[in-house]
Amino acid sequence: MTHKKAALIMILFAIILSGCSAIPEMLPPWLDWPPSEGTEPPTPTATTVVETAVPTHTLPAETPIAEPTPTEAVSPPDGDFTYTLQAGNPFYLPNFNHPDADCNWMGIAGQVFGPEGESLLGVTIEVGDLGAGDSAVFSGITGEAQAYGLGGYEIMLADAPLATSGVYWVQAFDAEGVPLSARIFFDTFADCERNLVLLNLVYTLVESPMGGEPTPVPTLEPYP
Repeated sequence: MTHKKAALIMILFAIILSGCSAIPEMLPPWLDWPPSEGTEPPTPTATTVVETAVPTHTLPAETPIAEPTPTEAVSPPDGDFTYTLQAGNPFYLPNFNHPDADCNWMGIAGQVFGPEGESLLGVTIEVGDLGAGDSAVFSGITGEAQAYGLGGYEIMLADAPLATSGVYWVQAFDAEGVPLSARIFFDTFADCERNLVLLNLVYTLVESPMGGEPTPVPTLEPYP
């Protein structure tokens, strides 16, 4: 190697060494690592977070579900009234509501109808047996035996059909125990084709609001 080439290489090496000291001055502060002595590290700039409101949906208020209203018993109307036998009553049929018992059963059944012909519920029906004494009273409630209609009642009297006359009576009472009808006597028969006594009661007289004679109320056809 000649002296000229060696001198040129030395000059280039000196330029490179002098240039390296200038590199840190050219770098941005965040690349100046490790920091020069006495140089504070850059303070991070706080970033503002913009919160985006999330749209909310207001749910409609829940509508309470109405509880089903139980069917209330139709009470007998207030005022002066009387219940009597429906036209054509009593009439007699074979026991159809207790086919297993067949002829080993005798009883009475029917309904009580109000002023508009509606079936009354909750009316107490009592049946007395004079042959067994005044204490022998059977009872039923209208609406409890709907095989005979909406306001049907049924009372078993014996386990076999009997022939009687002037022995059994029937009477209706309201919820307070006030009689709605007089005692009504009925006959029974020792006949398997007539061991069911159907006996309906109807509201038959209405006092006129202006006074005067009671007005009869039309009755329904016997059931069935």
